[in-house]
Amino acid sequence: MQALERLRSDLGTRHRIPGGRITANGGTAVLVLEDLTVWCHRGVEFTWSAGRNTGGRVILAKAPASELGTAAERVAARYREMLGYDVPHGVRAAG
Repeated sequence: MQALERLRSDLGTRHRIPGGRITANGGTAVLVLEDLTVWCHRGVEFTWSAGRNTGGRVILAKAPASELGTAAERVAARYREMLGYDVPHGVRAAG
């Protein structure tokens, strides 16, 4: 849960993305940012949906919790993409 709290803080401070709600059950914590959900298992890795492939299957993006800045950049890019904002060149939303 601490890893997601750090991610939420970084998203708010550096990317101006509002709070979000964190819940936890067992070793998995979940951060809900409107329609984007980011989860973290045992504080090791962040995972979120990066969209769907041509067959309609969900594509998952992942980033190590140890690389908080990179994870925040990618989650912020996906969040903006989902809201219809332009994503800056060079920032990959998908994993």
